[in-house]
Amino acid sequence: VDMATEPDWKVMMDDLLSFAPREAMCVLATDLRIVHVNGGWTQTFGFTPEEAVGSPWTSKCCGQSSGLGEINSITAAIATCQHTLEGLLCYRKDATQFRALLSVLPIGPVASSSAQPGDAALGFLVALLVRELPP
Repeated sequence: VDMATEPDWKVMMDDLLSFAPREAMCVLATDLRIVHVNGGWTQTFGFTPEEAVGSPWTSKCCGQSSGLGEINSITAAIATCQHTLEGLLCYRKDATQFRALLSVLPIGPVASSSAQPGDAALGFLVALLVRELPP
């Protein structure tokens, strides 16, 4: 799927999450940078879109006790635009920990006429869905 403009993938993500609007979701470029977060992400992790967009996913989800094997598996899936499902010890902005299932879902290639070389809007995008597990 080749989407011509940035709003197209945002519409696609809204459709994807219309069944569960409180699910935490962010859109990532394959260089691991966050390019979009939804309200569920902000509620779950505590970072505003302005704080999250442009940051590596690990800087907004992971902490000292997060499993390196799981982080590497998720990172590899994002970088190669592949699906994966992993359990991970996550961290909120206030440093509280919680267990979650993280699912990487490929969205597809995006080419934006307004993008400049090096922008996250060029290349492949993936969705990272986070479901907090009960304690």
